[in-house]
Amino acid sequence: MNSTSTTSVPLPGWRDLWRAARANLEWLASLLAAVMAINWHDLIVEKFQNKSWDIGAYYSAIFDWSSIQAAFLFGVYAFFLSRSEPFLQAIGGTPVFKQLRQYVVRSLYLSLTLSVLTLPVLVSPPEMKSGNLIGFIVFWFLSTLLTYTFFCFLKVVRVFGKIERMG
Repeated sequence: MNSTSTTSVPLPGWRDLWRAARANLEWLASLLAAVMAINWHDLIVEKFQNKSWDIGAYYSAIFDWSSIQAAFLFGVYAFFLSRSEPFLQAIGGTPVFKQLRQYVVRSLYLSLTLSVLTLPVLVSPPEMKSGNLIGFIVFWFLSTLLTYTFFCFLKVVRVFGKIERMG
């Protein structure tokens, strides 16, 4: 009798599912944020409309975070990834270091894009009121992009941790 082990495929375990979720966490988190914002559209608009929440302060916070994040990532890229010190040469060819470089550049571009897109709404934020869908669409888009950018940044931090454990 022949063994069936060559024809059977193991089902994914919880660890495999966790790894797949963690590998795509930025997409999952931004999708969740986008769906939640649409789901709670009326409540969000009401809170901004009755001045319980301040839309200008929200956009200012997005701009502040994205500009600080962009400055940090540029510093990492300029002063860490572009150097040719022995430690960096030793790990330069590893897959983890290549991932780090890719994630830093992607997160840097996203942070810069988010900063630039937020500038106009700092000067003149679209009104959030029941009949004005444009105000909510701007809020929804920037919130979703903020979530995606933040989770890409977390990926950079995670890969830094991998490199630290290697060294």
